[in-house]
Amino acid sequence: MPMTDRLALLVSWTVCGGCYMAGGEEPVIEESGLSESGDGGSSGSSSGPVPAGRDIIEDNGFKIYWEHYEVWEQGACTRIRLKNEGREVRGWEMTVELSEDVTSWLDSGGAFMWLVDDQIFVEQEDYSAFDTWESVEMYYCAEPAVRIDDATVTFREGATDDGWAGDGSDAADDASTFAGEVSYTTEGGFPVVWSYAAYNVADYTCMDVDLENGSEVALEVISFTAQMSHTTSYVDYQGGAPIDESSSLLTFLFDSGSVAEPGARVSGRVCMTPLARPVELLDVVVRPAM
Repeated sequence: MPMTDRLALLVSWTVCGGCYMAGGEEPVIEESGLSESGDGGSSGSSSGPVPAGRDIIEDNGFKIYWEHYEVWEQGACTRIRLKNEGREVRGWEMTVELSEDVTSWLDSGGAFMWLVDDQIFVEQEDYSAFDTWESVEMYYCAEPAVRIDDATVTFREGATDDGWAGDGSDAADDASTFAGEVSYTTEGGFPVVWSYAAYNVADYTCMDVDLENGSEVALEVISFTAQMSHTTSYVDYQGGAPIDESSSLLTFLFDSGSVAEPGARVSGRVCMTPLARPVELLDVVVRPAM
C-alpha cells in the first residue's frame, strides 16, 4: 500500500477511536460515569452529610461522633452520638464547643440542651446508669451551620462495691460529683485553705465551699474568686452570694461578719446549672477581724 494511503487510514482510525460503526448506525459512546456536576456525586441537592461537617472527639473515656445530616443555605441539623467506652457512670453532662455563635436555635431532642452563644450544655434527661459501651443519640437544628470544635464530658461518680450508693435512693442523689482543696496566701500574707465539694440534686448541682484560716489571728472572710470550666447560672446560694448570676467567673461574697478564728473556717454554698467545675482559684480577700 502506498505511504499516502497508509497515512490516510491511520488518521481515520485516530479520529474514530472509541467509536463503533455497524450497519450505518449512529456511533455509540460509552458514558464515563460522572454526573453533570463533574465530581462523581449527585448534583442539585442541598442536604446530606458534607465532608467538612463530621468528626469524632474523644474525652474522659467517651467518644463523641457528630455530623451534619441535613444542611441548607442558612444552617444545618446536627446528629450527636455519645458512646461510653469507660466505666459505668450516672448523671453525665457534656459541654459542646462550637466554631461560632449560634444565632437561631430551631429544634433539639434526645437530651436536655441549653445554648449559650458558642456553647451547648447537654445534660442526661435522667440519672439512670450509663453502661460501658452504651450509646445515646441526640440532635439539634440551628443557624448557621456551625462545626463542633470540642466536647467535654463530666459525670457523677457514686459507686460502692455493691453498686451505686443507695441504688436510686435519696443518698444516691447526693453522691459526690467532685471535690478539691487549694492552699492559698492572700495579698496580705494570710494563709488560707480553700476547699470545695459538689453534689447533684434534683435539678442542678450544688457546691459547698469552705475557707479555713491558717493564720494565727482571727480573720474576717470577705470573698473568693474562682475560674470555672465554663459559663453557668448560679440559681441558689447560702452563706453569701455570687456577684454575677451567670458567668464563667465565680466571685462569692460571704455574708457580713463571717469570721474564722485560727484553725476554724467559714462556709458557703452555691448551686448552678449546668454543672461547672472550678479550674483555678484566682483570689481570696480577708482582713483581720476587728
